[in-house]
Amino acid sequence: MMTSTATNAPPCPECLRHRRGRRFVVVGGGKTGAAAARLLVREGAIVTVVDDGAHDKVSADLGKHGADFSTITIVAGGIDQAVIDGADVVVLSPGVPRAHAALQAAVSRGAPPIVNELELGLAILTDDGAALDGVRLLAITGTNGKSTTTTMAGAIAAEQDPLAFVGGNLGTPEQRGKVQGMGQPELMAALDGAVDEAIAWTKEQVETATKYKVAVIAYEGGQHLVGIGPVMDDPHVNTLFDRANSHPKMKDVYLRYLNGWKHAGGGLFVHFTTVAPPGKFGRWGAMERLGQPRAEAPKYDALLTFIEGTPRWY
Repeated sequence: MMTSTATNAPPCPECLRHRRGRRFVVVGGGKTGAAAARLLVREGAIVTVVDDGAHDKVSADLGKHGADFSTITIVAGGIDQAVIDGADVVVLSPGVPRAHAALQAAVSRGAPPIVNELELGLAILTDDGAALDGVRLLAITGTNGKSTTTTMAGAIAAEQDPLAFVGGNLGTPEQRGKVQGMGQPELMAALDGAVDEAIAWTKEQVETATKYKVAVIAYEGGQHLVGIGPVMDDPHVNTLFDRANSHPKMKDVYLRYLNGWKHAGGGLFVHFTTVAPPGKFGRWGAMERLGQPRAEAPKYDALLTFIEGTPRWY
């Protein structure tokens, strides 16, 4: 469980039960934060969303992702210590690191329990004995093959139960439609935003690893654009992903990614892979063919630029 215990705070998952009338603070007003807020409002909780953005932008984002912001208190412009201290439970969005200074300060003061959206969803799914009433949950984690394994497990489950559902960004009509409706600018902007999320996760992992005095290295790092399930054969998505692989902005995305990795405390970064042609099974190569000019291979150019300008730090 990735939770923070604090003085006088009930242990989780108990902290997530009896949600009606309790004060939940959701940190991050993006897609995941909006989903958590929407779910908590439905459950009768008193919900506050805290976000670094301006109030109008946070309201617009919540509305865009289906949350009725008229039923939610919005605290914009940063994490307010008094709001955190006044919560019964704090729910973190994936892009918000637990190492955030304001959260660490709250923990040192005896903050309420801090959970992630997966813990919240699991608690609601299994509440009131639901897990013993025909609901079966399968969680898949690991380093390699998670998307493939998850998709395969979902397909097997669907053969047995038409109500089987694959959560996250895999297998949902919403996610498929979102990607299928993108143009090149929207995809490149989404990739740029994904860098922030990846670096936030890195900071969390580095924080945990540091406690145990072990290094954090990247294995098979890099951009891995690939369709899942039926989307793998979608001609629009494949063209979109192929063009992104060689788009000039990809160099900027990669440099932000690599520098963010370093500044987050990551060590050796192993990129996968050097050369591989793009195709429906993935866009893995820094170069698309042997001998490709550096100027035509933005990922390769970014890797060399980073190496040339960055002394070894690990």
